[in-house]
Amino acid sequence: MSNLQWKQIHPNIFFVYQDGVGVVHAPLLGKFFSVPAEAMGIVWDYLDSGKPETHYFHQHLVSEGFFEEATMPRIAKDGPFNSREVTISVTSACNLRCIYCYACAGINFCDLPWELIEKSIQQLYVYANERNDTDVELSFHGTGETLVRWQVMVKAVNYAMELLPEDWTISFSLVTNGTLIDDKKAKFLKEHNFSVVLSMDGIEEIQNVLRPKADGTGSFNDVLTGMKALVENEVSFAVRTTVTGLNQDTMLEFLELCASNGCKEISAAPFSATGRGEEGVDDVDPDIFIKNYLSAKKRATELGMTFITPSDCLDNVSLRYCNADGESMAVMPEGIISCCTRVTKKSDPLVDVFVIGQVTEDGVEIDQDQVEKLKGLNLLNYPECQDCFVKYTCSGGCHHTRFLNGGHQPASYCKIMRAVVWNTLKNASFKA
Repeated sequence: MSNLQWKQIHPNIFFVYQDGVGVVHAPLLGKFFSVPAEAMGIVWDYLDSGKPETHYFHQHLVSEGFFEEATMPRIAKDGPFNSREVTISVTSACNLRCIYCYACAGINFCDLPWELIEKSIQQLYVYANERNDTDVELSFHGTGETLVRWQVMVKAVNYAMELLPEDWTISFSLVTNGTLIDDKKAKFLKEHNFSVVLSMDGIEEIQNVLRPKADGTGSFNDVLTGMKALVENEVSFAVRTTVTGLNQDTMLEFLELCASNGCKEISAAPFSATGRGEEGVDDVDPDIFIKNYLSAKKRATELGMTFITPSDCLDNVSLRYCNADGESMAVMPEGIISCCTRVTKKSDPLVDVFVIGQVTEDGVEIDQDQVEKLKGLNLLNYPECQDCFVKYTCSGGCHHTRFLNGGHQPASYCKIMRAVVWNTLKNASFKA
């Protein structure tokens, strides 16, 4: 992918090319068309002559609507903090010891007191009333493994349902390592229409190395049992896999394994070094990741599955990578409120960046000044992204990773995102 290149024709028009073929793409308008090898000279003549409006290629862009005014995606909302979703991390205890865990889960763990869970759920409805909204979301994710405290999660769900006003709707979601899911738990998740993200990293020998149990034994058989329970009970779920140097060569095998067990969707994210992963975990080689990701994605299409990595979606244009820019409320076991689910405790190196308040027995306290600082985390404020053709799909990448990398995304991450988006764009344009 080293010969992948692009030129910015207009703030919202890019000419991307590689190996004699090109694509013109206006991401905010959702428009693109292919430029075969025999037509490349026309584009180069237009660019070399200074993009004159009288040029045939410019007139073609005009006739195809490429200069139409595009609606810019929104940035973080003005005004006081008001989150549509509350994420609760009920515990930092965990039955696994994943070697790259960003939270170092399972060590010196604590539980979020029930009184603070109540206050957090109450605040969810307070915020909704302030917005005149009737749809709310409650998620369980964070420091440890929620299902270690299964009864606490059940109690929280029931409490949220008791407070739910008539004619309102609530959505539940769960991020889990899957090893503690059985038929009974899967039935509960189905009954409450949970959306589940199941973390799993590979075939047996890979999973057992990357995600061992606390006692050092492998977790593969347990997570596979959990996956089957979700499938059998028709629970909506997707597998989330972290790709490191250890499992970057087995993506295709992992896909086939998941497909054979009823999984329909896999999200593969490149590893970023933090927490326990700062030492002893091999990083991905971007060229190897790209090669194996594209092979797995092609095979997934043949199987009627989805295999995707963050930002590899032409329809999902945004200036915001996630709600960590001042719109997320994640309540951690120590009672702190973080805008980033990867900042989980008071000792975290980025606590001064992402922690915006706390929950006490008296209620929810938000530091609005801290919220305002986070609102600047968007694509418009990243100079190095401005002329990149994937900027509206990548949205600048993970804020947490950016801060840990001195204010920039790692070069390997940018290379991966550009390659996968180019592959998607090229395939879509030459099929059109």
